[in-house]
Amino acid sequence: MGRERDCESIAVRLGRLVRGQVGVLFLEGEGGAGKTTLAEWTCAVARERGYSVLSGRAWALSSSVPYAAMVEALGTHLRRLPPDQRDRLTDGLTALGLLFQDLGLAVPDLPDAAELGRTRLHDALATLMSRLTAHTPVVLLIDDLHWADPATLESLQFICREFPHIPLLLVLTLRPAEADQDIGTLLAALRRTPWTDSMAVQRLDRAGVERIVSQMLGPRTPGRLIDL
Repeated sequence: MGRERDCESIAVRLGRLVRGQVGVLFLEGEGGAGKTTLAEWTCAVARERGYSVLSGRAWALSSSVPYAAMVEALGTHLRRLPPDQRDRLTDGLTALGLLFQDLGLAVPDLPDAAELGRTRLHDALATLMSRLTAHTPVVLLIDDLHWADPATLESLQFICREFPHIPLLLVLTLRPAEADQDIGTLLAALRRTPWTDSMAVQRLDRAGVERIVSQMLGPRTPGRLIDL
């Protein structure tokens, strides 16, 4: 990948998961810098180590849809599980029926107060995440966090605050220049914690590109191809 130091640092973070502490890794950089590629490499290494990997993406058009990225990440994982295992994970978490209506979960009557209802949803998501980490570490990737809806941002912060001692690594990619005030608030809150790291992802220089192309095409790759 041409990012040996970054990969070494991430590998260390993955190794810490077995100690049972939540971690947050922000991969920050401009569009096309390689954040998603680095995040996907992180997920591939996690799978090799036997960890569970959940992945969701925020989209510009879904920034007003509550919990969109979390529903994608968790819903995809839950659908792959045998029904009995899924039932054990969601047992008693009735609020999840509002988010995963295609999984046969009962839809609850939440309190009229919006704040109380949102708290129950945050708690249900955090508890589900805690249960997922009971037997193996989990890596949760949220790509393009700068487009995430406020509810997703709040739920990520809630998970870290309520369950700081679970083997969970949040990998969050974002473009700082496109982060709004809600993102700024989340960043500020998480960066005050001891388990958060930020990595500035820069575009590869010519030497880095040359290494990658040479690995793919051989050492005699024409220089003009690399310059493309």
